Amino acid sequence: MIRENDEIVKKSLEERFLELGERVRSLTAPTLSLPDFLAQHGVLSQLYSKERSRELIFPGGACSPGFEAAQQNAVRAARFALHSSVFLQHIFDQLETEGVRALTFKGAALSQLLYGTLTCRPFGDIDLLVAPQDAEKVQAILLKMGMRRTYPSGLSASQDRALIRFSKAMNFIQKNGSCSVDLHWRLLSQWVALEIPFDTLWERKQVLDVELGRWPTLGTEDQALFLIMHGAQDGWGSLKTLLDLACLVEQRSVDWELVARTAKARVPLLSQGLGLVCDLLALPPIQEFEPSFQDPQKAFLFLKEAMLTEGPPHHRLLHSHLWNCSPLERTLRSIRALLTPAVDDICSLNLPPACINFYVALRCFRLLKKAWERSRRS
Repeated sequence: MIRENDEIVKKSLEERFLELGERVRSLTAPTLSLPDFLAQHGVLSQLYSKERSRELIFPGGACSPGFEAAQQNAVRAARFALHSSVFLQHIFDQLETEGVRALTFKGAALSQLLYGTLTCRPFGDIDLLVAPQDAEKVQAILLKMGMRRTYPSGLSASQDRALIRFSKAMNFIQKNGSCSVDLHWRLLSQWVALEIPFDTLWERKQVLDVELGRWPTLGTEDQALFLIMHGAQDGWGSLKTLLDLACLVEQRSVDWELVARTAKARVPLLSQGLGLVCDLLALPPIQEFEPSFQDPQKAFLFLKEAMLTEGPPHHRLLHSHLWNCSPLERTLRSIRALLTPAVDDICSLNLPPACINFYVALRCFRLLKKAWERSRRS
């Protein structure tokens, strides 16, 4: 007798993902049609590009409700991807002229890696990662290229230094509004409390050969780690990262021991993300990690709760079961995460360069003030 799980494994990843999507939709957004739900989660174009999943989403073909909208959505995503890719190559050309190293990630690069084309996976901006010491120089290059900075904007030179010291990214947009760039000098937020030196990422990079040129991007192991931690820091509230991670696990050879060594104290958070995608989509478990969920139903309940929880997880990422280190190290790392100045803290006060570290004290004061105000209301 064939077990139910054997029947699931026989299905393609896209079929399994659609079954999961329909199950999640029925519980979290029952008023939306399946195509609208998939579009809301940024996965409709990827599934529309596959004949089998397109047939399952639109059993009536071109006559199905939402088919024309999905077709137009795919065309728009492809047009934007091509436009952004041309501009990204222009940026790489400028950075190479100035002798600046940069990696692109997410966006068109991830679309090429996981779906075989630059235009399949929808995205909203170009993501660049540079070394922290190059962030000011790259900002000047982008401004010289005719972009304007949109967030955070209006900061002094001293505040900009604090931003680079404590935060991870700033945003630029072309003056005609057609393309935006997120300039990163850190890969992950302080709540993940895991910083991978840019030199390490550069040494492990892979280079994509695309028609427009050659794009340096994250190496396979760093792609895997980033997708998992990115999903965690966003609270697993979107199916898009889940699909990306599933494609990477299924398609690519990954040195999971290297991923675990890079994750260090965050191995439990890593295990949670891997367990989630493997259990929900019937992928073979990764032998290097202890299972985080006892069965697929518990994984689904975790995803359902994540979908229904508003706001990013932030403090929830500091829970003790998500660390693999001594209580003292866990406490110190959590305190550093809590006291890392946010963009709002830096924007609220213009401190001179010699006093940049006082933003930590400002952050502490604002947290204590919020706690006191909450206690008074209660």
